[in-house]
Amino acid sequence: RPDLADDPRMATLPARQAEREALRQAIEGWTRHHTPEEAAALLQAAGIPAAPSRTATDLLADEHLAARGLFYHDARTSSDYPDMVSQPWRLHPAGAVRYGQAPTRGHDTAAVLAEIHSNKTAATLTERRTWGDT
Repeated sequence: RPDLADDPRMATLPARQAEREALRQAIEGWTRHHTPEEAAALLQAAGIPAAPSRTATDLLADEHLAARGLFYHDARTSSDYPDMVSQPWRLHPAGAVRYGQAPTRGHDTAAVLAEIHSNKTAATLTERRTWGDT
């Protein structure tokens, strides 16, 4: 709305804050007539940084993000388990560090027991299952 550019109620941040309801209504009135993609493109064409808001489902279905390697599947999970999300930034040319799921319960128990006890004690503790289910 070009008329808002000359509106003294919108000239400064404090003035806009005082008129936030009118500003919200103006923005809603404009966005109502555009898809998120159209609104972002129009704002960007006017020099305003903008992007559509996305739900988690939208992001997982985004072909561009998939092509950039943001998602990967953890081989320890079934095929119906959702993809994992990599770090979005790239610190190395090979790509983002990919972290898997946290270890399963008891995954490292034998290694920890062996590190803090003798092999014989660790074996005895393992046989007795002193630490609970693994």
